[in-house]
Amino acid sequence: PFIKNFMNNYEAGDIPFYALVEILSFGTLSKFYKNMKNTDKKQIAAIYGIG
Repeated sequence: PFIKNFMNNYEAGDIPFYALVEILSFGTLSKFYKNMKNTDKKQIAAIYGIG
């Protein structure tokens, strides 16, 4: 529903990452994270205080 809302109410373009994450399964999101560069993973971990 929110993707359709985004497409109907905002200019055409790429879907924002926050919206994309909402529709990914946890498994797909996990694979995405696994394939990220280590420096990027460390930045994310630092934000959440787990790195």
